[in-house]
Amino acid sequence: MANLAVLYSGSPEEHPAVKFTAALAAALRVPAESRFMAGVRAIIGPEQWREYQTILGLEGFANARPIFDEQFQSLLTERLRNAEAELAKLPEAGSFARGPAIELLHMPETTFATFGFTYDLLLASFDADPVIPELLIGQTLIRGGGPIALIKEAPHFEKFSDSTVIVAWKPLAAAKRALQNALPLLRVAKRVCVVTANEYGESAMNPDASAVALYLSACHQIRATPHMLPSADSPEAQLTEFYREVGADLMVMGGYSHSRLKELLFGGFTQYFTEKKVCNLYQAH
Repeated sequence: MANLAVLYSGSPEEHPAVKFTAALAAALRVPAESRFMAGVRAIIGPEQWREYQTILGLEGFANARPIFDEQFQSLLTERLRNAEAELAKLPEAGSFARGPAIELLHMPETTFATFGFTYDLLLASFDADPVIPELLIGQTLIRGGGPIALIKEAPHFEKFSDSTVIVAWKPLAAAKRALQNALPLLRVAKRVCVVTANEYGESAMNPDASAVALYLSACHQIRATPHMLPSADSPEAQLTEFYREVGADLMVMGGYSHSRLKELLFGGFTQYFTEKKVCNLYQAH
């Protein structure tokens, strides 16, 4: 893992993601960037939006769009300046190089897909503007193939070498991809738990948590402990409870082993954790 970045718009709710990124970069001894970004609705306030809608109705799209673009760029510059000032107040500010601001007005899907190819890990707050996690999952993770981490709460550690990381294991290609992509951070974590949680009636996993923990130890010199939770009606809730019981700082899991549309329509393991936002979540697809 050679580079990582955190998306930041200046909101206090995003400080846990900044702290987490700085600690991980220090442990891995890799550079980290902060990239300012915010959704259009977060930058254009209600008053400006109503003004634009009025102009749109009076002048039509062709005449209203240049006015909107000019206003947007002005407010974006102001918001960026404020976000930089907030970041400078944080103890972790010196850990980051400042990357270019992210423009979400034009073709944000292409921008976020590119991140999947150009960053080894992109982090953001679960409590960012809702459009950001959606773009990260749909574009960076699925289209660009890059791992992402969505941070909900401040880590318990001061240094990542004191962290506890859970690997949510299922014998699926997405889970193996997540495991392999997360190897660098698993090497520097203090405690790694490989955990399986089955629904009632599911067949036994092969390989199971013990086999994966042995693989990590024998092949990657990562000491990991296996935990096979009893079958339950809601393995997602059971895994969440285990995360809280051990005081974990991050959960590693495969992202969308089924098609994303199928999970959105019928529910799924990944969807539970991305919608409930119950833990800090690392995903690879």
